[in-house]
Amino acid sequence: MSAKGKKQIAQRWYLGGIASAGAACGTHPLDLLKVHLQTQQVVKRGFVHMISDVVKHDGVLALYNGLTASVLRQLTYSGARYGVYEVLKGHALTNTDGPIPLYLKIFMSTIAGTIGGIVGCPPDVINVRLAFLVIFKICMVMTYAQNAG
Repeated sequence: MSAKGKKQIAQRWYLGGIASAGAACGTHPLDLLKVHLQTQQVVKRGFVHMISDVVKHDGVLALYNGLTASVLRQLTYSGARYGVYEVLKGHALTNTDGPIPLYLKIFMSTIAGTIGGIVGCPPDVINVRLAFLVIFKICMVMTYAQNAG
C-alpha cells in the first residue's frame, strides 16, 4: 500500500471517530434518561417527568453527566471499528482484482464490529454506571426528604 493510501486510511479512521463522538454529544441526554427510565423500581415517572426531575434536582447540565465516558466509548468503539475495517479493506483491495465481493465485505465488517465491541465495552460500562450514579443521588435526596418530614 502506498504512503498516500495509508494516510487516507488514517484520515477516515480519525474522521469516523470524531463524527461518532459528536453524535454522542447530541444524543447523550436521551441515553442518560433511558438509563433513568430503565432503572426505576416501580414505573412512576414518564419521559417528560424524568427530565423535569433531573433538571429540578441537579440543573440542566446534569443531563450531560457522564458525557466524557460516552465520548470515550464512541471514540474507542467507532474508532476501532472504522480503523480495523479500513485496514482490512486495504488488504482486500491489494489482493483482489476489481471490487471487493459482498461476502468479503460482510466478513470484514463482522470482524471490525467484533473488535470495536470488545474495545468499546469498558467505556460503555463506565457510561452506564455514571448515569446510574445520578439516579442514586436523586433517590437518596428524595428518601431523605420523605423521612425528614
